[in-house]
Amino acid sequence: MVAPWGKSHLRAYPLSEWESFEDTLMTEGKRQKDVAKFMRYIVSSVVECSLDKQGRILLPQRLRDVANLDREVVLLGTINRVEIWNREVWEKENQDTSENFEAFDDQFAEMGIF
Repeated sequence: MVAPWGKSHLRAYPLSEWESFEDTLMTEGKRQKDVAKFMRYIVSSVVECSLDKQGRILLPQRLRDVANLDREVVLLGTINRVEIWNREVWEKENQDTSENFEAFDDQFAEMGIF
């Protein structure tokens, strides 16, 4: 299942992970303000994509347009999904994160990572 994630990138989930995501939205989302808007945006835009004979994922043009995907894209494995980014947008996002990496120290400490 492939869904737009704002205008920055797409997220591709295996079906089982997508179903888990939907379950969480339906249970936990009821407790969060404005989640209905988010749910409408994501769920109405999600597409089940197939692979071609060479194993490439076939993304509909409207999803490619949302994320400004052109010839150069970056695929990122992120534990339970794959993110699909326009290369230039990803490089900017990654640079910003790299430059502000120390800002995540408190969150990492709370999670017991560091």
